[in-house]
Amino acid sequence: DGGAKQPMRIVRKDRQPFAMAGLYELRQTEDGQRHASCVIMTTAANEVMAPIHSRMPAILDVDEAASWLDRDTHDPAQLLPLLRPCPDDWLEAYPVDRRVGQTRFDEPTCIEPLAT
Repeated sequence: DGGAKQPMRIVRKDRQPFAMAGLYELRQTEDGQRHASCVIMTTAANEVMAPIHSRMPAILDVDEAASWLDRDTHDPAQLLPLLRPCPDDWLEAYPVDRRVGQTRFDEPTCIEPLAT
């Protein structure tokens, strides 16, 4: 429609929550101010995500999330294999109402699939 983007909802097929690999840093400047920053790690899109975008978050299963969060793991070689597309059969994506991006529209209907 005239170049307007279509909002999509991406969920696990079983509707369970999922974890994404990310990094968080809290640092203090020389003048004592604290600054927090974070980033979601991305990877190439799987087949579900490819029609929407060329990248996707690195989505982790329960065991992978535990490994990612293990503060005793310091070797990047142990974590890099987790930064890959999740299996295609984990996710589904469907279009939702464009009002989902409006803060004043806060209703459950904003994540219901659009009628086709």
